[in-house]
Amino acid sequence: MKKSKKIFLTAIFYLICILMSVQNSQILHGAEKVEKEEKLIKNVIVNGIDVGGMNRAAALEILSQSFPMDDEIKFVSEAKTHARKLSDFGAGYDFAAAIDTILEEYKSDGIFGGIKRFIEGIKGIEVDAEYSYDVSRISAILEEINNEYYVIPKEPAMSRQNGKFVIIDEIPGSQIDTEHMHGEVIRLLDKICGGETEIKIVPVPTEYTAADFAESTDLLGSFATPFNSRIRSNRSKNMRIASERINNCLILPKETFSASNVLGSRTLENGYLESGMIINGNAATGVGGGICQNASTLYMALLLAEAEITERRNHSLMIDYMAPATDATLAEGLIDLKFCNNSQSPMLIESILTDTQLLVNVYGRETRSANRKITFEPRLISQIPAEPDEIIEDANLPAGEFRIVSPSIPGAKYELYKLIYEDGKLTGETLINKSTYKPSRGVVIFGVGNSDGGI
Repeated sequence: MKKSKKIFLTAIFYLICILMSVQNSQILHGAEKVEKEEKLIKNVIVNGIDVGGMNRAAALEILSQSFPMDDEIKFVSEAKTHARKLSDFGAGYDFAAAIDTILEEYKSDGIFGGIKRFIEGIKGIEVDAEYSYDVSRISAILEEINNEYYVIPKEPAMSRQNGKFVIIDEIPGSQIDTEHMHGEVIRLLDKICGGETEIKIVPVPTEYTAADFAESTDLLGSFATPFNSRIRSNRSKNMRIASERINNCLILPKETFSASNVLGSRTLENGYLESGMIINGNAATGVGGGICQNASTLYMALLLAEAEITERRNHSLMIDYMAPATDATLAEGLIDLKFCNNSQSPMLIESILTDTQLLVNVYGRETRSANRKITFEPRLISQIPAEPDEIIEDANLPAGEFRIVSPSIPGAKYELYKLIYEDGKLTGETLINKSTYKPSRGVVIFGVGNSDGGI
């Protein structure tokens, strides 16, 4: 027994000497030290594969080859099969982390580190690398496949034709059942195997139905301004174009209507002609002149429908076809008329230009109480006096005679109020807008010639 103990202690002594010798050699030869530190100890088993004694790169190479993740998950339809490898879903083992952990834990660190490596090398180490996959890749691949099967749903349509509502039914769309297929992919990835899953097609409903539109045929607001069809002018043609473009505009809940977008660019190429308009408080001409009457008529119809007006501006001068503070002007790229459909149902705008008037109707689902009525009242706040008339002398006009080219019109500040009546009694009022109109200087021609017509 004493002899065996002596032999064992001698073996330990020689082992320590050898380890010290190796350690000193590594200190003297730095490059060799790095190379040996990168090698795994003996008997290292990763996922059942022996990589003991290999350096990091060699171990990773053999492990990757042993677990290639080449099995396929197939998505099968009647017309086509879509195959994707497990690796396409980011499936795989984190061998790098497992090997780095072993290298870090059992690297040589002096005499005791060497002893630890020696003992562990005898015992052997078995490690299972962590397996995972990328859920985001599953969604991306399913979306890619769905692009070949997706059919966009078509919402119902609604219009007014010859005084009647025409409603076209909705058409549902279709797509793959991504929820079902996502679950099937997860099931196969968890089992780390390939397999087949059926491509199921499910309907994609429309946001609205024809029934929703059928309930949106109540007249919410209506307003008309005068029009004379016998006056065949560029202004009339511009108003007709604008009326046709506004007519049958359908605004879904939470959508915003822009008059400028609907009317399009006011250019000759777009059908508009040059006519009179107001620019910076002065009478002028420009392409599209006259369409502000369409905007103003629409504005009052929207106010009566109690739509949410999000942008509106009055003319710089008062106009004769609208009461003060009830008008709306447009300037391409600068001034627009916008409103938001703040109801829960679609709204339809009808614009009709007859021989005598421009009529705008706003339809939707009426939710207001029958005993509730509203009116609008412009209130004069203050007047702005005009400058003295501009006098233009004319030698062709007899001395002392004068002609008014344009009358002097004072400016004014107005406020528009909505008056609310219930059962015929005024119950409240709301300020709608504040409108300021510039004064207009008058122009008079004054005769300075002889009374007999001579000069």
